[in-house]
Amino acid sequence: MIVDPDKNIVYLAEMKSSQNGVDVARDPNGPSPRARLEDWVRKSKGPWGDNQPGENLHLSKQIQKVLASGGEVRGIWIKVEVPRINEGSGGTLQMVLKNYE
Repeated sequence: MIVDPDKNIVYLAEMKSSQNGVDVARDPNGPSPRARLEDWVRKSKGPWGDNQPGENLHLSKQIQKVLASGGEVRGIWIKVEVPRINEGSGGTLQMVLKNYE
């Protein structure tokens, strides 16, 4: 996650990987990036929230401020091909970045 308070945007990255190529890496599934962040912020205020590192609590407050002010959440989908190293060659790591909603 990256918070840009000047532009009132939170960037949320999700990575999916495959050993069979970047085109085979799954699409993000589940809630939208905004819903994921809202859930994470809600949980950070819960009973276990006090046990988080200070950096997490600070990040949670930054995200909450952006969400409360109607700021934007941008999802970044990272598709990665992880080379098979047990087949005698190191292979090449490939990565594709895409937006998702």
